[in-house]
Amino acid sequence: MTTATDRFGIVPDDDRLHELPGVPGWSENLQLVVHDSVAGVAFYVHLSRMVDDPGIWEGILITYLPGGQLRVSRSFARDRGTGTASDGQLSFGPVEPLRRWRLDFDGMARILSREEAAAGPVTQGPVEPLRLALDVVGVTPPWGVGSDQRGGHAADAMHGQSWARVHVEQACQVTGDLLLADGAIHVDCMGMRDHSCGPRNYTGMRREAWVNAVFPSGRAFCGLWVEMEGVPPFSHGFVWSDGELHAMASLEAPLLTSALGDPTSFTVRFTSPAGAAEVQGRMTHSMAFTLENPCRMPLGPKPTGAIPVEGPARYRWDGEDGDGWVERIYYREDMT
Repeated sequence: MTTATDRFGIVPDDDRLHELPGVPGWSENLQLVVHDSVAGVAFYVHLSRMVDDPGIWEGILITYLPGGQLRVSRSFARDRGTGTASDGQLSFGPVEPLRRWRLDFDGMARILSREEAAAGPVTQGPVEPLRLALDVVGVTPPWGVGSDQRGGHAADAMHGQSWARVHVEQACQVTGDLLLADGAIHVDCMGMRDHSCGPRNYTGMRREAWVNAVFPSGRAFCGLWVEMEGVPPFSHGFVWSDGELHAMASLEAPLLTSALGDPTSFTVRFTSPAGAAEVQGRMTHSMAFTLENPCRMPLGPKPTGAIPVEGPARYRWDGEDGDGWVERIYYREDMT
């Protein structure tokens, strides 16, 4: 069930870490979002090769805790050649491409609140030890735009996007343990992972929304909408229903208005061969960043520019509640 098919041109090599191709502006990006509402924790993970030196990884781990508390880490390290992306404290990589991944963190994390994270760039401050070990197993087939063009799914299906040419997404079962200074938390929930590569440049990014959730019945959805300067808005996504993977035909996603994640209540609408859907969402926590050109993500929002906000969300679809995620970007003018 979790193998690729010719429908999307995805092959196992698309999900391994890539050899550096020497293409100007090229990057590779790994993302994992995890929301366990029962345990009361969530995680955002992002590893990205720096376009000015693709041998160096930028690693970000955000741990969302009850009461609006955060534990955050951002660091950089050169690739170790192990087939796993790592910034020194955080590592994430395939155990079996398109099926199983492993994540580990062992280091120090900045202690922060949601409000502090939205107020401006994150500065030096109090830290505490944090350890995290997660096993990630695909529960839906991989979906996206693969590198195999035999099925007609060439990389130009990304429609001129400046952030990737190959893009793989997959709903996953996530299990493991978080160890904080004051105790341990076991995690057993669903999540969504994302792996992309190709030339990447955040210049021109104006708005974006990435919404996803997995429900107790097994249904899942994942949708992306992007607005870049100079090209029409881009959207794609999938619906997993009754054992079938369907491509979204349309997507209406919520827009962002503040670094705190407003509006925190929103509606997602999409259509696919499985039918039309209207899903109610509520963001339950947030962390703000800045998109720094051409390809970096400092913690906290700067006074102007493209501001991403990431956070766990609860969704209701036809009366069924599920855990998921909402990522949104807006462009703000100088507020000083």
